This record gives sequence, C-alpha cells and structure tokens, in this order.
Amino acid sequence: MVRRSVAVGAILLVVLVAVGGVAAPAAAQQEQSDSTTNTTASTPADYSLDQLRVGGEQPANAPAGVRSGEAYGDWRLKNLPLHPFVLEGSDSPMWSGLNAGQMVRRNYVQLASRQYGFDTKGIVIRIAYWETDERVIEREDGSTTSETIATDVVTHTVEGEVSSGYAEPIRVDLHDHFEERKRVTMCVQEPDEADCLANPDGQRWTFVHKSSQAAQAVSTTSQGGRLVWAFGFVVLPFAGFTAVTLKAGAEAVKHARGGPNMSLLVWAIGGLISIVVAAVFWRTLSRTLIRLPWLFGVGGGILLGVLAAGWYSNETHLELFLRLRAKDGLDPSAMASSAERQPTRQQRGQVPITVDGGTVTDGGVLPLQRQIDAFAKRVEAAARPAAETEASSKDWRRVDIQAIPGKIVADVIPMRMVRRDGTLTAIKRGLLKFLARFRGARADLEVEGNPQSAIPVDEGPYEYVWLMDPEAENPLDYKAEGFSLEFPELMWIDEDGNRNINLRAILGGPLVLGIGALAGYALVESAALGALTAAVGLFAYAVVTPTPGHLRAKLANAQYGNSLAWLIDHASTLGDIKSWESLFTRYHKDKAEERAKQRELGDEASASQMDTLAERYYSGTGGDDE
Repeated sequence: MVRRSVAVGAILLVVLVAVGGVAAPAAAQQEQSDSTTNTTASTPADYSLDQLRVGGEQPANAPAGVRSGEAYGDWRLKNLPLHPFVLEGSDSPMWSGLNAGQMVRRNYVQLASRQYGFDTKGIVIRIAYWETDERVIEREDGSTTSETIATDVVTHTVEGEVSSGYAEPIRVDLHDHFEERKRVTMCVQEPDEADCLANPDGQRWTFVHKSSQAAQAVSTTSQGGRLVWAFGFVVLPFAGFTAVTLKAGAEAVKHARGGPNMSLLVWAIGGLISIVVAAVFWRTLSRTLIRLPWLFGVGGGILLGVLAAGWYSNETHLELFLRLRAKDGLDPSAMASSAERQPTRQQRGQVPITVDGGTVTDGGVLPLQRQIDAFAKRVEAAARPAAETEASSKDWRRVDIQAIPGKIVADVIPMRMVRRDGTLTAIKRGLLKFLARFRGARADLEVEGNPQSAIPVDEGPYEYVWLMDPEAENPLDYKAEGFSLEFPELMWIDEDGNRNINLRAILGGPLVLGIGALAGYALVESAALGALTAAVGLFAYAVVTPTPGHLRAKLANAQYGNSLAWLIDHASTLGDIKSWESLFTRYHKDKAEERAKQRELGDEASASQMDTLAERYYSGTGGDDE
C-alpha cells in the first residue's frame, strides 16, 4: 500500500511540474494577443544618449513605477514576474511597480492611471529600444577621446484611451528580444504634444528588456504537425527512457540485493526540494526545457522507471529474531547438587541467585521432585499474608494468583532479509544504504550457535523466527552499511623504495571535470554547473568509499527448541486445570499417596523380613528336634 501511494504521489508530482512549466508560457503567450491598443510598426530613429537615458521623476514616498501626471493625477508602470508560481492574468495581484533599470522578461507591461478633470482622453505611448557603444572622437588638436553613444535606436508607438479616476490598466506590448537584451525608454503624452522622447519630461521610465524563451511562439503548420511534435519530443523519449531505466534499475536492485524502499515522507520531502530548486533556477531550467523539450520525457521516464524497478524487483522478506527471558520467576537450573554444578554466576560476573535462604550455583538439572518442592514452598510463602505466617504455614489453599512468581519477557527484533546464493543479508531502507550495497558493501548474517534454532512460520508476515540465546547480553549485533572518506594517494613509495605515481587520479580528475563542463554548456548553457555536477560525481566515486556492515546473532542451544516444544505441550495440559487450588490439591494428594505407598511398602518389607526370620527360626528348631 505504501509503495502504491509513493508511485501515485511521484506521478502526480511529475504531472504538476510539467503542467506548471507549460502553463506559464502558455498563459503568457495567450495574453500576448489580448491587447486592445493600437501599436505601430518599429521605425529607426536618431535620438541621443542624453535624450534616452532620462528616466523620469518619481514623487517622494511614492510606490515604485509612479510618475506624476496632470491635475494631481499619476501614472504607474507595472511588471508581472515570470516564474512557475506566478498568478497569470491582467487582474493578478502579483503585478508590481517597475523600478528604474529593472529587467522585464515578458513581452508586455501595464500602464495604470489615475487622472481627473476629464471624461475620456486619448494618449500616445512612445517606446524606444536602444543599446550603448563606445565611439572614438578626434579633436581639433589631433587628440582622441571616447564617448558613450546610443546605437541601434528603434521606436514604435502605442495609442490608447484613459478615463477619469482609476482607469482600467492599459496593456503595452513590447517587441520581442529573445537573442539579446535591449535598453528601453518609455514615455506617455497626449496626441497633440511634442515628442516626449526628444523632449524629456517627468512622465518617463527606463528599464531593460530580455524576452523569455517561454513566450516564443512555436510554428506548426497543422494539428497533425503538433501531434507529431508532441509524439516525437515527449512520448518517444518518455517510453524509451522508461524501458531503459526499468531494466537498469532492476539490475541495480538485484546487484544491491534490495531496493532503497524509501518512505512516502522521503519522496514528499524530495518533491518539495525539487520544486524549490526549480523555482530558484527557473530561468535556466525553462530555457533548457524550451530548447530541449524531450528532457520532459527523459525526466518522467527515469522517475517512472526507478519507481517500477524498486516496486517489482523487491525480493526481500521479513524474519524475526526472538529472545524469551524469565522475569521474577524460578530458575530450575539454579538448584543443582554439588556434583552437578557448573561454573557459578560469580565466576561469570553475574549476580548470584538465592533459593531457600542459600546461595546456589548455575547449571545442572535437579530431579523433578526437588524442583516441585522448592517451587511449592516459594508459592506458599508468597501466597499467605504476613500476619498468618506462623498460624497457617500448612494452609496452601490461600493462594493469590497475582502473587505467583514467574513471567516470560520477549525481545522481538524484526529484520528485512534477502537470501542470495545461500547467504542471508540484512536489508535496511534508505538511499545511502542502497548505494553502499550497490557498490559492494554487505551486512550478511553470521550465526553463533545452533542454526536449527530457526523456526519456519506457516502464517503471518515472517518467514522464519530465530530463537536467540536467552542468557546473552547482546544476542543480536547489527551494523548497517555505510560510507567513509578515503582520499586516493597521488604518489607513494613501495616496500622496495620505488616511487609510484597515480596517473589515473592525476589525469582522470581534470578530464572528468572538463567533460562535465562541456556537457553542462551543451545542455544548460552553464559550464560551471556541469563542472560542479562532475565534481560531485567524482567525489562520490573516488573519495566516498563504502564500508561493510554486519549482522551477528547468538542463537539458543540445540535443546532449546525441543524444550519449548515440551513446554508448549505441558502448558496445554496445565491449561486444562481449572484453578490453582485444584493444582495444589492434586499435588498434595499425590504426595500423600506416595507417602502411603512408601509406608505400605515399608510395612510389607518389615513383614516379609519377620516371616523370613521366623521361617528360618522354626526350620532350625525343627531340625534340632529331629
């Protein structure tokens, strides 16, 4: 269920990113044809640098982009940012005032007005695109000097109407500049006034314009052409890279003996980080995707292939490591006779056990009768109240079941394992552990004890239950695979005194960085980003070294399983007993019967001895008489 939700979440993430990346350019392109103003064609012009670089006057304490108008009115030039989280539309709340020298990425801006003293009037908006250049001037005395001039000046006009009060903003379309950036000077005037570009006043703005590639129109001759374009640039790369990634991912999971098994939370965090990175580097990302649209299909195919490979190539299963411990109960092995004693607990550094007022040793097996007697005494001592200890030392019927000693405590440790080539390997979730296993690190199971302590499970999520040593302090020792930093040696001297040089590291490092820089420039037009990516990969391969883990289990003795089987069978018999009272009644009854039998046998033995003596006596006497 978790894997299915992970797959659905990842696919939705791909769809959202793709729709977000396409929706912004589509909306921008759609709004480009909604202008209601009249725009004239561009014409070359001859304006000086002093005429064009004047940016107008912004009133004190006024918002950005505000210029004073007539009759206490004002004008405000607005720009809408271009990023994947912007709200598109002419009424979007994200329109903001344009500062002097700010970069405009769209092919349009908005001119808002607040005018008084008239109903409706026409306006003319003049726009000039220009660049700067250095020109060498020769003076009369023969010396030369350089000055900055305005070059490649192109102008066009936009005509519109404004009404009194807060008028509807006017959309001002700009000429597209996809290849290079242009300086822009814009001013507003009435139709009968002098050219506001040639006669600078306060109602002017200057900014820089560089059209985003997302606003560039795609030329298709028909609907069929669009279908072929989508199939060739999206469907085919998606299908191809899905198949390739699925095959490669399955082999990688097989080599690593298990997938990363990342949780839905990790995928969600990764998705949020991807969205933030896409927002920060949106310009470079959008420019790359527009220039290479098939990367959409590549990214989606790789993601889907990774998910499918991790989903269907999983061969792991669950196994359970179980340790049963006695708590607050009787230790039968602690009551061995002196001839049956094993090394004591003091010798093993453990606390001694006291039974019946004396310190006993560990190990050995007592006869069943002595164990039952000792157990009965402890139960009687725990069951009777302190005030009735002397008066009712023989009253075994006063039994409090809560006071009966003896508990079983279980330590349960589930582990995900995989069996390959007769070896069990622990598999933990996590991308770093998966990468360590892929590079050869393992955490194979090492058994100390009887391997037959593994019990097969017929039903449930576990395939085997491993019975661990109940007396071991740390019966299961697990260390996951990891990484360590080991820098390669560039030069060393061997045992014979010869100097060795690591040419692979010396020449291979710069070569990989150079290839990464070329690839980065070819894909995203950023050699630095490509070199950085190559450096990260080189560091991960050459410096970050995988370290193996281990899984050591101390299993129970060979008789442990048989003892548990006997205990289960005996416990089922004890379960048929209705109460502790009947248990002790039967116990004392059996004990009394045994004593009666012993007396009867003793009497019979005495009678037999007397008969034998009498027969001998009488037979001897009779012989003398004869």
